[in-house]
Amino acid sequence: SDACKVLDAPPLEELNAWDVAFYTDLIKREKLALDDEQLKEFFPLEDTIEGLLAIYSDLLGLHFVLNSSLPTWHEDVVAYEVKKGEELVGHLYLDQFTRDGK
Repeated sequence: SDACKVLDAPPLEELNAWDVAFYTDLIKREKLALDDEQLKEFFPLEDTIEGLLAIYSDLLGLHFVLNSSLPTWHEDVVAYEVKKGEELVGHLYLDQFTRDGK
């Protein structure tokens, strides 16, 4: 595969879906000198989410209202009501953190 060539590793017989994130991270760290942990310093999670929701608001004419009373499947999940004007048009759930079984 391309990842193996870039990393000077022996070719894989099969690249499974669960391997993609591992090899992507490996290429970023080894060949591009990018480290997700270092990048996080420049993109704090709350500021990044706020910025993305502002972009969606501008582009789509929506606004997002944080609603901690909506049911979620895990305590780390954040839920928003999505509104167009005063009309509720949907919900947005952000499940941002890794955990066992996810």
